[in-house]
Amino acid sequence: MYYIINAYYRFGMTKEQQNEFIKYVMLVDGWTKEIPLTFLLGFYVAMIVRRWWDCCQLISWPDHLLYNVSALIRGQDPETRIIRKTIARYAILTSVLAWRSISLRVLARYPTDDHLVDSGLMTKEEMVMFKSILVHVDPHQKWWVPLNWIQTMMVRCFEKGTLTHTNELRVLLDALEKYRNGFFQLFIYDWIAIPLVYTQVMSMFESIFKPETKKKHNC
Repeated sequence: MYYIINAYYRFGMTKEQQNEFIKYVMLVDGWTKEIPLTFLLGFYVAMIVRRWWDCCQLISWPDHLLYNVSALIRGQDPETRIIRKTIARYAILTSVLAWRSISLRVLARYPTDDHLVDSGLMTKEEMVMFKSILVHVDPHQKWWVPLNWIQTMMVRCFEKGTLTHTNELRVLLDALEKYRNGFFQLFIYDWIAIPLVYTQVMSMFESIFKPETKKKHNC
């Protein structure tokens, strides 16, 4: 853009037009002193980097939840072992359901619900239950359903005596809540983008102030 303006100034303008253009350049140069472009650009870049890092920090990993499940849901009998494995599978299923609404790579790996069954993350019976749950606002945002299943399993473990104290149930539910909040915060970042007007203003400043400042020094 700078070279186009430069060529048009030198070869496409009359002497009077060049003088008027110089006045415009001086006016814009005065604006750059009142509105520090470097500060605005630095603030914009800092906001982008902070937003990116916050998203990285909010990625929910099932490790903390499953550590507590392994430590508190004790027992080597087949039923208890199945409960632990099912909770782990539901936790991974939750991450897949949530991330495929945000990440194109995850969506390409699991484009339909049938792929969840084929990969072993969900049984056919669970798929029937999953599809029977209706969400009127957005039918695709049902990533929280496996978390409800996990919560139900934890409560049943407490009722059966597998969890011997309410504090153990509280620890598991807190870990589950923390796991859920990470996905919820990521969805907020995905839904609410940086205001477009701010991006447009920064693009305008970069496109106008910088070329015109260079032009002033070259004239």
